[in-house]
Amino acid sequence: MTGRGDLARYAVAAVYGRRDRIPPAAALDPTVAAFLLGDYAAAAPRFDAAADAAKAGGQLAWELYCRSGAARCQVALGEVTAAQRTIERCRELVSRLPELQPSWQMVHHQGTEDAIAQVLDDGWPERAAAIALLLQPVPEHHWSIACISAIAARTQARMGRADTALPLLSRPLRALRQAPAWAPNYARIAYEVSQTLWLLDRRDHLSVVETALREKVLPTDFRFPMTDTRLALARLCALAGRRDEARHWFDAARKTLDEQAARPLRAVVDHDEALMFLRIGSRAAAAPLVDTAAGGFARLGMTGWTRRLAAAAS
Repeated sequence: MTGRGDLARYAVAAVYGRRDRIPPAAALDPTVAAFLLGDYAAAAPRFDAAADAAKAGGQLAWELYCRSGAARCQVALGEVTAAQRTIERCRELVSRLPELQPSWQMVHHQGTEDAIAQVLDDGWPERAAAIALLLQPVPEHHWSIACISAIAARTQARMGRADTALPLLSRPLRALRQAPAWAPNYARIAYEVSQTLWLLDRRDHLSVVETALREKVLPTDFRFPMTDTRLALARLCALAGRRDEARHWFDAARKTLDEQAARPLRAVVDHDEALMFLRIGSRAAAAPLVDTAAGGFARLGMTGWTRRLAAAAS
């Protein structure tokens, strides 16, 4: 298959401008369902069916794209074992397609590897190395470089490397200031920048990111696996010391993620609200949230998050 098969979501976002205006017919496309509407449960089997058809037709690159899409939906839903099986199939396809290095299909696949790392909270040095390759000046990546830079920053933040993470935010911040909300990966860029600041407990660029979230991302409400706009706002409000407002957005995130059955990120909401209180020494307020988050992580096999929570609460 030639061309950019994932461009459907960009065209749909630009034409309709808001998530609630996307017509049902467009939502039948699994790319639109997963990466604009956030309907992961509907998108996953559609991606699987498209992947099987691609395999039967010998379209290996398209199969990789569709299997990666299915895996990202499975990750977002907390179907970790199924996602890991799908990712293994993707890796086998990658080994058979060396000519795809680099390509938009490979960028998509690396997004899948990143998604499972986020759920397990593990393998960050390996992820950092893979993302560094995507940051090299390759013409094919110009459309995604701001998003890749944001992911690279968050990956460094996961490892506590503020001096490496913060300089990587220059491109994403410029994109947040200048681009429209329907631009490629805009909502994800805003989420990743906010997550980087949250992980590092930093207040740099808060006004830029919060303005982007409130004025562009929240009104359009486009969704993306392993992200949530309301959670991003909760984190920024907590960083700014506006804890009552943060609690409002944490609750809003819970409602949205429950509707999506996005269980891993739903457990992270409890972790992050607990962390807000732990950072200011309010252990009594954090305690029930710590227990709830721990239960969610245990049920989903989010082992790295279990360790992270224990370290924060110790």
